[in-house]
Amino acid sequence: MSSSSLSQVSILTQLDETLSRLVTNFDDEELPLRKKERLNELIIERERQRLGRTSNESGR
Repeated sequence: MSSSSLSQVSILTQLDETLSRLVTNFDDEELPLRKKERLNELIIERERQRLGRTSNESGR
């Protein structure tokens, strides 16, 4: 790899790490909202799975 390719990889790695920290490290005020958001995502996912199984079973 050339030095410019290595520096691009380094910059991309740093950017990726920074973005990961921004989306995973949130403050205490935001934590309850994140928990509610995750709960809602899980409920939606579970309901989709339930409906998917129900429609498959009714097709038999």
